[in-house]
Amino acid sequence: MLLMLALPFTSAVASDDEARAREQLLQLQTDIQQMNQLLEKIRKQRNKEERALSSTEQDIGELHKQIKQIALRLKGGQSRLKKLKADQLLLVSQISKQQQQIGTTLRSLYRSGQQPYLKLVLSQQDPERSARMLHYFDYLNQAQNQQITGYRDTLATLEKIDTDIQQTQLQLTNQRSDLKQQKSNIQQQQAERKKIITRLKSTLKNKDRELASKQAQQAELQRVIQALQASIADISVPGKQFKQQRGKMKWPVKGKLKHRFGSSKGNDMRWNGVFIATKEGAPIIAIHHGRVVFSDWLRGFGLLLIVDHGNDYMSLYAHNRSVLKEHGEWVNEGEIVATSGNSGGQNISGLYFEIRYKGKPQNPLRCCLTRQ
Repeated sequence: MLLMLALPFTSAVASDDEARAREQLLQLQTDIQQMNQLLEKIRKQRNKEERALSSTEQDIGELHKQIKQIALRLKGGQSRLKKLKADQLLLVSQISKQQQQIGTTLRSLYRSGQQPYLKLVLSQQDPERSARMLHYFDYLNQAQNQQITGYRDTLATLEKIDTDIQQTQLQLTNQRSDLKQQKSNIQQQQAERKKIITRLKSTLKNKDRELASKQAQQAELQRVIQALQASIADISVPGKQFKQQRGKMKWPVKGKLKHRFGSSKGNDMRWNGVFIATKEGAPIIAIHHGRVVFSDWLRGFGLLLIVDHGNDYMSLYAHNRSVLKEHGEWVNEGEIVATSGNSGGQNISGLYFEIRYKGKPQNPLRCCLTRQ
């Protein structure tokens, strides 16, 4: 009776979970559609050089991801080749031993074959000795058959491994060629990027223009943040709340804290986050679990990733070389989400990092571990 009562309850819970999942999926699809519409409006406001910089830096980011994938396949192929060659050596040694065993068996059969098989058995006066001789001959024949079968199997395995080695070596050659080509492509794109940045800087020689450009960049980010706040308000994030982890979270990347929260930018503007100088390509981790709500190029911030942590908290990771997560993906605390770079027209490599609560910038030093 209790089981019968529990079944409708279980079904109701499962049905509620499915309905909630469908609702969140629809909400996510709406989020992405609205963000794409906003980004399209923002793109139209960019000048020719900014559009070229966006395209070039996104291409560079994709090329770096492809290079990483090729390098991983290359490493896997090299490990496979090493194992195949080790197996090849073992099989060659095994073949040598099998040849010796077969030779020993054949010599024994040859010596016993000096007399006809039936005559040798019948010449024994002792029945027990005759039985032993018959058993011995049977053993030699079976051993010979087994050894020859095993020898053939080993030769076939060795032949297959030889073929696998040749194919793996060919794959490695092709992968090295692809890697070389992609690195050449990156060099071309980076050269083009330098030209674009030079042209952009020439249009901002006037300090008033430069300030206006930075203010426009900040306003653009604010538009994105406000759009995200409106669209993600009803999406719940499971797990420990962000505020419970304040002061305990790891920094997103290892490096030197070059610009602090609230410090001057050398004009009438101040830093809304921190800038951490680090080597190009350094792994960037999510400081807390959450859902990626933005993964695109933004003027002044380059390749930008924004993670929603629920309860009105968000973290921003800018100037990335590559972003490794897409809009809508869930990420765990400590998971690599991007690699550091200088996108957005920066001169030095590093990470610009912000934390926002209800859309307002918060001091990351109060959220992350004090040592950096």
